[in-house]
Amino acid sequence: ENECPDTESSYEYIKSLRPQIIVANMGLWWLHFQTKGRNQKGCVAETWMNYEHWLNNTLVLAEEAGASHLLFKTTNFICDDKYT
Repeated sequence: ENECPDTESSYEYIKSLRPQIIVANMGLWWLHFQTKGRNQKGCVAETWMNYEHWLNNTLVLAEEAGASHLLFKTTNFICDDKYT
C-alpha cells in the first residue's frame, strides 16, 4: 500500500504546470470515509479534520500557480449513484 500522499510535491508540480483552472474535487473523499469505496489512511482523515487549512492551502496553490479560476466540486453523478 502506498504511503500518505506527498502534498507538497504535488502542489509544486501543479504550480509548475501554470494551469489556468484548478479543479479541487473533494466530494468522493467524503464518500470513502462513509464506509464506501476504498479504505483511507489516517493522514487523509487529518486533511479533512483540518478542512479550513486544506481550503486555504488550495486557494494559495491557485494563487501561486497563477490560475484564473478555482473550482470546488462535490461528488459527480456517477460517484453518487455508485456509493450512495
